[in-house]
Amino acid sequence: MKSAFGRIEIDWKNLFEKMSIGFAVHRIVWNKNKEAVDIIYLEVNEAYEKLTGISRKKVIGNPTSKTMPGLEKEWYEIYGDVVKTGKSISFEKEAKPLGRVFRVYAFKSGEDEFATVFEDITISYKAENLVSESEAKYQAIVSCSQDAIVMMDNQGKITSWNLSAEKMFGYNEKEVLGKDLHQLITVNEEHRNKRGNLNIFFETGKSPLLGKIIELPVKKRNGEIFIIELTVSATTLNGKWFGVGVMRDITSRKKNEESKMETLNELETMNRLMVDREIKMMELKKEIESLKKQISN
Repeated sequence: MKSAFGRIEIDWKNLFEKMSIGFAVHRIVWNKNKEAVDIIYLEVNEAYEKLTGISRKKVIGNPTSKTMPGLEKEWYEIYGDVVKTGKSISFEKEAKPLGRVFRVYAFKSGEDEFATVFEDITISYKAENLVSESEAKYQAIVSCSQDAIVMMDNQGKITSWNLSAEKMFGYNEKEVLGKDLHQLITVNEEHRNKRGNLNIFFETGKSPLLGKIIELPVKKRNGEIFIIELTVSATTLNGKWFGVGVMRDITSRKKNEESKMETLNELETMNRLMVDREIKMMELKKEIESLKKQISN
């Protein structure tokens, strides 16, 4: 029996040594107030050395405060709670002295002792943070934009509807999410029924509208029709094409342009009349002069 248990013990050790994830056994160092203030490593596997960049010889038997100076005290607090309560814990945290982020599972393994199984998730963590940061910046830009910004998915359904869109069309975001954008706001039947062009866009991400500025009549919730200036761009999410439309109400500008055009036309008409009148006056003057010459002769 002893031989069998011996073989099992050796197999466990081999397992821990061959693991691609880190494994370590530690002892907590307490202060007089029973607060965790340091950690001493009792054993680590080869993966520990690869994941932390610290050799086994350097850490075993030595306090973390010396082998990893500057390690945040939160690490000690977390492990102290594990030993005090006997409750295992799983968490993700950055070890700033190493410049790495780890996913850790910690459990009590003996009196004042605990063990950890961990992996380096620095790359994925930073990638997620970049995505979150980009998303936050996008949301800030979208929320503060004076233009209506609307996103639709590969079915033409609304997935994003900013505050300016709410003000422009009279629908709040909850009311429009999942609804067909074209059916909701377009006026002309021609625009509402261009599913063929949309299908091509959803499959290829290509459209003759991309990058162009389009003037389009649309309608509000109350049925009021107004003119927008629309620009469309494309983006991919999870391998699918999405359309992003930026819309600006140009009704007032169009009215001003029309008013100015009417004034210009009136001025041109008046100018023509005045020019014609001047020509006629000159012709009349010539006739008078001619008549005077004839009388004098």
